[in-house]
Amino acid sequence: MWFNHGEWDALRAQQLHTRLHFVFSAAWQAAVAREDRLTAHEEILRQKLGATDLDEIKRVKQWIESHPHRAELFAYLQPEDAGHV
Repeated sequence: MWFNHGEWDALRAQQLHTRLHFVFSAAWQAAVAREDRLTAHEEILRQKLGATDLDEIKRVKQWIESHPHRAELFAYLQPEDAGHV
C-alpha cells in the first residue's frame, strides 16, 4: 500500500493506522459516501435558506424528533390533503 505525503500521519492522528482494512470495506465506504451526501445536501439548503433559517429548522427538527408526541407533531405539519389524490 502506498500513501501520499501526509496521509500516513493523518491516519495515525485519527487512530486509523491499525484498522486500515476497515477503511477499505464496503460498509466504511458506504458510510463515507452517505456522510458526503448529507454534507452536500446541507450545503445546498444553507445556500437556499441561509445559515440562520437552516439552523432554526434543524433546531425545530431536533425538538420534534425528541418529543414524546413526535408522530402527532409531524402529522400536524403535513398538508391537510396529504395522501389524497
